[in-house]
Amino acid sequence: MASYREQTEIYNDGATACEGWSVWQSGGGKRPCVIIGHDWAGLLDGTRDHARAIADMGYVAFAADVYGQGKRGTPGADNSAFMGPFLADRAAFHPATWDDDQDRAARATVVETHAGRV
Repeated sequence: MASYREQTEIYNDGATACEGWSVWQSGGGKRPCVIIGHDWAGLLDGTRDHARAIADMGYVAFAADVYGQGKRGTPGADNSAFMGPFLADRAAFHPATWDDDQDRAARATVVETHAGRV
């Protein structure tokens, strides 16, 4: 059975601190990264399980946090309070509307947090 490295990744999306999570198999050299989006409830155990399955295939798996550090919902519950701000400003999701900092963060998050490993 493979051994894994897992770690929390703190990064910013504008003024919002986010808490992503990474997992990869120990040892070996550089490997590609797969970015995983969480479901309606946020970055919970189910998303981490998916990330581990991707790590089993030899990738670095990075589970991105959309809602913000410490903001987690409940599976199967009404989590619209977390999703509401995104639905109210759908243009903010389109990369053409991002400012330079958002674009740079989107491109650099995985490269910076996994420097030397990916």
